[in-house]
Amino acid sequence: DRGATNTMPPQTAQQIVKQIADKAVELTQTGRSAVVLCSPQIRSALRKMVENSLPHVAVLAYNEVVPEIAVEAVGMVGLNG
Repeated sequence: DRGATNTMPPQTAQQIVKQIADKAVELTQTGRSAVVLCSPQIRSALRKMVENSLPHVAVLAYNEVVPEIAVEAVGMVGLNG
């Protein structure tokens, strides 16, 4: 499998997964699907991080979104919250 390897501390990874989960809940409560957009370099590692706890959340790289699709950013996650 290609892509980045997750070398961050487990606590940091859990913090990011929790942030994604919180945003996903907000979206699904309004009837929308959660999609995480990230750089192609981290897509594989991020997908592996979230797949067990958030199997319904799609993880896509920016370059996988066709130009005809309108993207609406509804939140950001990261080390600083």
